Amino acid sequence: MGDIDLSNAELARIVVENVRSHGVLAMLHDGTITAWSLGAATIVGKDRESVLGTNFSQLFVEADPAAGVPQAELKTVIEQGRAEDSRWHLKADGSRFWANGTTVCVSGRNLLIKIFRDETGAQKAEEQRLLLLNDLNHRVKNTLATVQSVAEQTLRLAGIEADVRRDLTHRIIALSRTHDVLVDSN
Repeated sequence: MGDIDLSNAELARIVVENVRSHGVLAMLHDGTITAWSLGAATIVGKDRESVLGTNFSQLFVEADPAAGVPQAELKTVIEQGRAEDSRWHLKADGSRFWANGTTVCVSGRNLLIKIFRDETGAQKAEEQRLLLLNDLNHRVKNTLATVQSVAEQTLRLAGIEADVRRDLTHRIIALSRTHDVLVDSN
């Protein structure tokens, strides 16, 4: 195969127009959308004509614009040349999707490029994993509390000295704390 003779701009246009797994949009420093890729349309569910000239803050969930999140992202990219975010965003139908994205400032131009992908499946899996981990942690704690209670009663009824019972209780508590450390460190 021979070399493909394409300018950087032409190659970039081909990539942006054909990649559906990532959304790409261009915007001015105030957040006004000036370009919208087919990937963005696929992910968000809004066609090019419906978003051109609007503000990119429409992609954020309701609480984010009220908290100044879109403006903070613009400020960061303008000041630092780059801003990354991972958060819930809105689709055209009002449903949410978890987007992981990067916004960069195009050198020497009043233009910002935002590239993002839908990672809803991974985010939901992570939320489910944390829910299950917390449930398991709760069950282990209950089990250890039961073991501690049964051991204390058994040893007391057997006439075992209070010092020995206290040592065993401290060891069970240490086991519980060790479990906390393991859970906290994933």
